[in-house]
Amino acid sequence: GGGGKINLQNLPSRGDRTIRESLGAPRGYSIIAGDSSQIEARLLAYAANQRDILDIFATGGDVYAYMGSSIYNIPYEDIVKYRSMDPTGQTQEIVGYINLCKIARDVGKEAVLASGYQMSGRSFALRLKSTGVILSPIDGRELEGEEIDKFHDEEAQRINDIYRNTNHHITGFWRRCQSVLYELVAGGQGYFGGPNDDLFYYGHRDMYGKRVPGIMLPNGFWVLYPNLRVDRNEETGFEEFTYRAMDKGGWRTMYVYGGKVTENIIQSLAFAVLQEQAQEIRDRGVPIVLNIHDEWASIVSDENVETAVKIFEEAMS
Repeated sequence: GGGGKINLQNLPSRGDRTIRESLGAPRGYSIIAGDSSQIEARLLAYAANQRDILDIFATGGDVYAYMGSSIYNIPYEDIVKYRSMDPTGQTQEIVGYINLCKIARDVGKEAVLASGYQMSGRSFALRLKSTGVILSPIDGRELEGEEIDKFHDEEAQRINDIYRNTNHHITGFWRRCQSVLYELVAGGQGYFGGPNDDLFYYGHRDMYGKRVPGIMLPNGFWVLYPNLRVDRNEETGFEEFTYRAMDKGGWRTMYVYGGKVTENIIQSLAFAVLQEQAQEIRDRGVPIVLNIHDEWASIVSDENVETAVKIFEEAMS
């Protein structure tokens, strides 16, 4: 991270690439980079044992097109076929269908990336707007004024509902994470997640002389929830889980629930995978110089680029 609103974790890869392209290699060297494509979506499907999505990944399919097919009732094969087709020279009817297939995949992508952590329909609508995606009728109807926002919000809710209704194992994983919170408050321990229900361990570990509840990843690292407790909200009547965390130099009360736990452990597991990738790349003689979320980068001499690229591909596949 850095000051001046510049964060090396968020160098734009689309749009204005000025900052990204200002980083260069010395003469005689090249920058190579690789990213773990869709790593969080893959790991979430694995942890929740969502077999249909795992099968798509395993066969080299397009999970975003798969989701878009469910949302807009368009054949999956058509979305894959037309997702990158240039409509130039096609008939108006075909152009309209090509654009619809592209929209379906774009919206499917946002649903997969956003809704997997129990995001509400309202929050999904706001996310779409923040990324420049404004939902509109696919039948060509023209909307004006408040109708546009109303349709966008209702359509976002519909898409969010479809995601939940077509990914029962993922929604079930949210509920399992919620039950883990209850068990942690009660002092319990056990295993959950993955095809054999033993991917994560939950329990307590000693930290500075105190027993702190948390979840241990397969690599031995912990996601901790100090002072975890559950209270009933007098206004809503629902139970809420809170814990204390260090934030911006002080202790703050943080809210947590099944979807948030899912996000915490899947993102932590993703970086555990990335760490192993980086160690393998380094051990095979290619130094790592930069990490950007799910991406690693190295600087290598021009004559070693081909070998280094092969090492990246093998380590990150």
